[in-house]
Amino acid sequence: MSAEKIKYLIEHEAEGSLLDFKLEPYSLRTEKKSEFLKDLSAMANVLLDEDKYIILGVVEKDGLACGFRSIGNLPDESNFQKYINDNIEPDLQFEIKRVEYSGYDLAFIRIFGNKDRPYLFTKEIIDGQTSKVKFRPGDGFIRKGSATTKIVRAHLDRIYAAKWQRKDRKADIEVICSVKPSKELPQFDHIDVTIINKSNTSINFSVDLKIFKQDGLWIAPKFELRRELAKDLKEAMYYTPAIAISNLQRDNHFLVATGLKNGITLLQNDCLQDVLEENAMILMTSEKVVFKCELFVRSDDFTQGMLIQNIELSAQRR
Repeated sequence: MSAEKIKYLIEHEAEGSLLDFKLEPYSLRTEKKSEFLKDLSAMANVLLDEDKYIILGVVEKDGLACGFRSIGNLPDESNFQKYINDNIEPDLQFEIKRVEYSGYDLAFIRIFGNKDRPYLFTKEIIDGQTSKVKFRPGDGFIRKGSATTKIVRAHLDRIYAAKWQRKDRKADIEVICSVKPSKELPQFDHIDVTIINKSNTSINFSVDLKIFKQDGLWIAPKFELRRELAKDLKEAMYYTPAIAISNLQRDNHFLVATGLKNGITLLQNDCLQDVLEENAMILMTSEKVVFKCELFVRSDDFTQGMLIQNIELSAQRR
C-alpha cells in the first residue's frame, strides 16, 4: 500500500501542505540537521488530519517531480525519533521507509496521527555555521502550500479553535460482537469483540461489556476455567455454574473490561480481534441461550460521549 501511495503522489500530486519533495535525505551528522525538526513539525502543524509525506530522492521543478536520485543508507529511525522528542513537544509521530520507484531507491517520511497541535521547539538550537541562535523555545512552523512559515498568533488562534471544536470520531470505528469457540479452550465459547478503525488516523479506546444474566447462561474468566480444568472437572463444570461466580458478576449482569490503564491504540485502517482476550467465557447449562449485552467504548476522541451499543447474541452447546 505504501509503494502504491508514493507512486501516486509522485505521478499525480504537486508539493503542497501535505507533500514535500527533497533531493537529499536528512542526516543528523550535518549542520543542517535542525531542518528535520523544522520540516516535520511544520507539516504536523497543518490543520488537516490526513497523512503528510516528505519523499526523499526527488528532483522537483515548479513543485512537480521531474527526476530522481537513489539515496544511500538511512540512519536509524530511532535516532531521528530521539532527536525530535528531545527538541519538539508534544510527541510527534512519523515513520521513515524505503521505497523503489522506476528503478530508483527512494525513501519517504510519513507524518501521521498528530492532532495535539501546536508542535513547538522546546530548546534553543544554535546554527553550527554562524554560532547564532537559529530556533528558540516556543518557536513553531507551519506548512502553507509549498512554503514553510513561522507560526504567528493567527495560526495559533486557528489551531486552538480547531482543537476545541474537533469532531466526534464514533463514525470512524466499527464494532462487531459474536460468539466463537475459544482458541485455548475449544470446549467453551467466548464473546469476541472486534474493533475496526476505518479512518486514516489511529485511535485510543477502552471497552466494557455488560452481559445481562439469563437462565442457562454463566460467564467465567479464562483463568478460572483453566484452574477448574486442571482439577479434571470438565463435565461437572457444565452443571456447576457456581464456579463461574467471580469478580465479573454484578447484581443483574456480568461485566468484562479491557482493564488496560492506557487503553488500546488501534492504528489507522486496522482491525483488532478479541479485544477482551477471551475473558468472557460462556458456560452453557441448557442447549441454547439467547442473551443481551451492552457494549461501552470510551475514547477521548468521542467528544459527544461514549459509544454504546445494545447487542443480542445466542450460544449453542456443542
